Amino acid sequence: MITCLFGDNKYELPNSWEELSQDQYLALVPLINRMMSGDLTLSQVRIKWVKQILGLKRVKVKSRMEEIAADNLYTLSRQVNFFYYVDYGDAAKSISSEVRRMVRKTPAEDFVTTNSEIRYLQSLDYTFQLDAVWVKNLLPTLKIGKKHYQGWSATVEGGMLITDMTTQQFTQGYDLLLSINKGQVNSAMRLLVCVLYGVDQNADLVQDDVLQAVTLNFQAFVSFIFTKTRYSVLWNRDLPAKPNRKVSTGMSEAIYGLCNNGYGSYDQIEQMPLMTYLSILLSDLISSVRNMKEMDMKIDKISEKTGLPYDVIIQML
Repeated sequence: MITCLFGDNKYELPNSWEELSQDQYLALVPLINRMMSGDLTLSQVRIKWVKQILGLKRVKVKSRMEEIAADNLYTLSRQVNFFYYVDYGDAAKSISSEVRRMVRKTPAEDFVTTNSEIRYLQSLDYTFQLDAVWVKNLLPTLKIGKKHYQGWSATVEGGMLITDMTTQQFTQGYDLLLSINKGQVNSAMRLLVCVLYGVDQNADLVQDDVLQAVTLNFQAFVSFIFTKTRYSVLWNRDLPAKPNRKVSTGMSEAIYGLCNNGYGSYDQIEQMPLMTYLSILLSDLISSVRNMKEMDMKIDKISEKTGLPYDVIIQML
């Protein structure tokens, strides 16, 4: 939280996704969408959101203080940096990790420095990209019509991801994200609400801003699993293409694989807790790698067959 004084009033301003209340999150999502479409600048998004969250429209300041108040608001809004990162594209790959950390939230052009790497970045174009990787469901319940629908929950405790999400919710939700990315936006978002909240025929009543907020939150949760957990190796692999496969079957392929390995019927696996499902997939992958090694297969060949990097294979053995 960012603690600040504005006039005679003390405020606390969230500065991470998981610090947001449901209302604060719902206020931010449409502003971000307008930024990503080019309708608003990053500065405009921050100022509009800060004013809305802190209720500054209701704060009265004397006319002679208006200019100072505007400057303070701008300065305060610049501290809100959790929802974006600065992207220099492939050009940043040659930059040291220390400098990349420095310019991840602050454009290089804002630095006064003799550092050659930062000066190099100052000569390049950049964009602001959405930084959306988190665990918490910021929309724990949805009110649709006269009914309230309970959603999924997730947290990290002692370094372990804990969630009540089922395999069915995760796999069907992930496949719907693929449909959204392919352009089937509105219909897939409504189906995603049905999957994650058990919504029935009332899905048509969900407002577009809420649909987008539900989708972004689930996408952030998926991104966390794919990039921040030990299960990331299940997806971050350079697998060889299978002949005769023209269309990806999405997450359902993995479920069929577990069925074939005797873990239960398709319906039984879908009702598994998500963490059980992911643990089985990871355990099977590790067993497969170890079996290949016991067959005297060289590590470079194991890497070729599994798509796993050399160092990951060494850790599994």
